[in-house]
Amino acid sequence: MCSVCRPGGLLIPAIPSPLLSIHSLQGDPVYGTLLMFIYGFGAGLPLLLIGHGLARLQHVIAAPGHQRRIRQLSGLLLLGVAVYIIWLA
Repeated sequence: MCSVCRPGGLLIPAIPSPLLSIHSLQGDPVYGTLLMFIYGFGAGLPLLLIGHGLARLQHVIAAPGHQRRIRQLSGLLLLGVAVYIIWLA
């Protein structure tokens, strides 16, 4: 299995969408609408919760003393991801 298609990869959320669309168009429109709503709610709710949690932590994250460490950690994380992608290629 490719690294992008692994669980937690980039393509996993995009795979059910066309299958769900085809299934919702072939049957009962009310059932299809309900399926699409539940899928959208399940895909969007974690993003809303993460955004709400980060908004509550903004006063801690935005403190000037922490900004330098956060930038350093973000830079190391970005370099780590770049090395990982190159290593996979």
